[in-house]
Amino acid sequence: MTHTYKRCKHCQTQYTWQGSGNGCFHELNDDRYCPDCKQVIVEALKSVSKKYKKQFVETNEVTYEYLKAERAKQDAKSGLCCRRVYASLSGFDGTREINDAYDVGGKQYLVQYWNDKPEEFKIKVLMEINIETGETGKFWKDF
Repeated sequence: MTHTYKRCKHCQTQYTWQGSGNGCFHELNDDRYCPDCKQVIVEALKSVSKKYKKQFVETNEVTYEYLKAERAKQDAKSGLCCRRVYASLSGFDGTREINDAYDVGGKQYLVQYWNDKPEEFKIKVLMEINIETGETGKFWKDF
């Protein structure tokens, strides 16, 4: 658990910010604003509805072989093995869903298959979905 003293960017009050541990994800725990100012921000944003969400959508723009080759290039360059990890499902028969994540060309891909049928995979890419219309937009980027 990490606590750090901060000064609010708005009212200049000194406050304690919790950077890790139980409670660090509380909506008023912010590294820029004290709890009082953050509460005002949270209340103001309640009246603004979200416009987009991120969702993995099936794609055929790349092949599994291409994604594996790009990962091998990235690993050879960096020398590190860093991967995104997504939760998997387990079957009652001992099978397990595999979620293999790839970051290639500024896009996030996910290859899904069951460990007993690796040849039956789906390739998905993270996309921006318009909540109001349901239309798929650009590739999702967290910047």
